Amino acid sequence: MNSEQSDWTPANLGSSPESETLSGLKILVAEPSHDIGNLVRIHLLRRGASVQVVEDGQAVLNQVLNTAGQPTADAFDLILMEIHLPKVDGIITTQRLRSAGYRRPIVAFTTSDTVTSVRESRRLGFDTYLAKPYLAAELTSCIRDTVDLNGQPAPEQ
Repeated sequence: MNSEQSDWTPANLGSSPESETLSGLKILVAEPSHDIGNLVRIHLLRRGASVQVVEDGQAVLNQVLNTAGQPTADAFDLILMEIHLPKVDGIITTQRLRSAGYRRPIVAFTTSDTVTSVRESRRLGFDTYLAKPYLAAELTSCIRDTVDLNGQPAPEQ
């Protein structure tokens, strides 16, 4: 078992010095793999976030936009968006959210070589990206660097 795999085991996702670093954040994870989505959910929950996992782009749109096609008042603080989603892919989903006025952070969360830089991710409507595979600490850092603790986009650097 390599270090990336062992980092994601439930025994290693427990308490750590950063166990509360995401406290109060409401995060939507768009991940078509049930297993990966569940591991991400466990990691984020143990760091204090509220987490919902969906498996396709249409489900993201249904969760974030109201029936009038506008972002809901209780929208998520951040969305982790896999690029290759069923029904509506992550890029189109992100573009639809941005067109509807959703301005909170969206992180491209993918193995795809479609997004290989922050500049490219921003061109596609994302705030940044996280390439798979990654360590749990990298996921936490990415979220903390993208969202301040008040749920607002972090200042651009």
